[in-house]
Amino acid sequence: MARFHALCLGVVTLLLGFAGPASAQVGHPVFGPPEVETHALEPPPLRLAEQLELTAMHSLAEASAGAGDQLAALIAWNAAGNLPLRDGFSRPLPTPLLVRIGAAERTVLTAERIGGGWLSAVPSGGHAWGTSVFVPESARLRLELQRVSLPEGSRLWVWGESGEPLAFGLELLDPDGTLWTPSVAGPTIHLELLLPDSEATANASFEIAHVLELFELDTEGRPRPYPMLAPEEITSCIRDAACFGDGTVNGITLWRRAIARLSFVKDGKSGLCTGGLLNSTTDSPAPYMLTANHCFTTQASASSLEAYWDYIAPSCNAPWPPLSSLPRSNGATLLATNAGSDFTFVRLNGIPGSRFFLGWDARSTAVVNGAPLYRLSHPRGDALAYSRSLAWNPPMNCGWSTAQFLFSDPQPELGHGATFGGSSGSPVILTGGYVVGQLTGVCGPNNNEPCLAGILDSVVDGRFSVTYPSISSYLNPSSPPPPPPPPSSCTRNAETACLLSNRFEVKVTWRTSQSSGNAKVMSFGGQRTESDQSVFYSFYDAANFEMGVKVLNGCGINDRFWIFVSGLTNQEYKVTVRDTRTGAVKTYSNPMGTYPTTVGDTSALPCP
Repeated sequence: MARFHALCLGVVTLLLGFAGPASAQVGHPVFGPPEVETHALEPPPLRLAEQLELTAMHSLAEASAGAGDQLAALIAWNAAGNLPLRDGFSRPLPTPLLVRIGAAERTVLTAERIGGGWLSAVPSGGHAWGTSVFVPESARLRLELQRVSLPEGSRLWVWGESGEPLAFGLELLDPDGTLWTPSVAGPTIHLELLLPDSEATANASFEIAHVLELFELDTEGRPRPYPMLAPEEITSCIRDAACFGDGTVNGITLWRRAIARLSFVKDGKSGLCTGGLLNSTTDSPAPYMLTANHCFTTQASASSLEAYWDYIAPSCNAPWPPLSSLPRSNGATLLATNAGSDFTFVRLNGIPGSRFFLGWDARSTAVVNGAPLYRLSHPRGDALAYSRSLAWNPPMNCGWSTAQFLFSDPQPELGHGATFGGSSGSPVILTGGYVVGQLTGVCGPNNNEPCLAGILDSVVDGRFSVTYPSISSYLNPSSPPPPPPPPSSCTRNAETACLLSNRFEVKVTWRTSQSSGNAKVMSFGGQRTESDQSVFYSFYDAANFEMGVKVLNGCGINDRFWIFVSGLTNQEYKVTVRDTRTGAVKTYSNPMGTYPTTVGDTSALPCP
């Protein structure tokens, strides 16, 4: 099985250097608008927890002692070449923090302990609440706020042992009422909330049950100890992007300003990918970003997105800058995603100044065999790297359709670099700064050793010409609108799960000798036991797990969606999985009195 991985030199120079065909299917590269400082004028936090506590208010043991199974699972995931590359996982706090501010008459500047933190009135009105968490040996930390009920105008900050407090707000809230804070460097994270006025405290509440622990990774995808020195085991075929300037590729120093290192939360794990800004045909470009579908597919992950900019060595092979020193974008709106050409397309909540927006060419004839394809990416989440390949007809396609995916010949042996986990989603760029796809993976016998790519190995990118119809209304509003979605769609409720970006509707009925009914999606602690790929059901007892259903995207392997069903019951049940896009239905049944065997249907429903 293939391993998935996951250009202003002056106005005249810009126009001459990036001239290209003018059509509805081509967008030209351009510089963007100045930075918008949304929180620049806000006052700093009070730093309550730091002032009132000598040590962090809450702590966990280091991962090797307190989360050994999760640490082993992360190492195994990365070692197997699974994507997206993972660099962390969420861990439960020993005691969840139930923060219920409530309406109370409190003396100004008098602090009291509430909900595992310190609460104090502030002179300007309203209240501030703060806490801190310590996890030894962590490179970075994030906190998960659940069941968030905060009034408009609430402001929050996080900071670590170094670096300035980072302000954010409810723009990071996902549809389920969960908010992942931005990450901070080091083993301690401080959180502070400012409610705008006293009346706003009446119904303010949230819970903190989990902390996300992030690690720096070595060449094998294993966490390095922290604090750590700069990595010494740089993979031989990774090429520092700071060593490649406009003498190598005209405009590449500008392209750097369009590429971001992406970090996001998916199923309680932290993933790493790369994304690139795309220009639109409007007068002022919006912060549209392209990455890969196999990176993330939900609004929840998009809300948790951290995009780090300018993560590049200051000079060729110089030490990398720390992440905490870089400009960052937090949160995004998911606009479109599809496995057919492996793309995810988002609008970032904001971007720093001095950004560059790459052009794009959606014509099916844009790439000819032998054309050089350039890439800037963040392999393993490390600083920006350069690679180049040549478009070709693949010697083998590993199950990927050449109509939907672009294949190219990697040339690490010629010093042209290679891609690794973390490079997923990085734009592949034609001369002139035109994006023609984004990284899906590597195909061939050496897919686990990118530095040893041979005559049968290919780099594989989702074709932008296939992606474009789904995002043309954003990039080129004057283009014809994409076809409307099918009339049938999945509606999530107590009995219905919606998997793979709401495409597949899953329902279960059951029957015993005394009764029958519709199975219910289970809940634990108020949270549905449903991810983007799987769901668990109960029958007549809400606390009793009876069975689970999983739907996987196998389109890149055998052009089919896969369905798995497993039960812990001898009662009769029937599972119905409906593809809301095509109307196709698959059912799986278990007779009463029979102990079921696990179903693994890897040819269940056709793609795309």
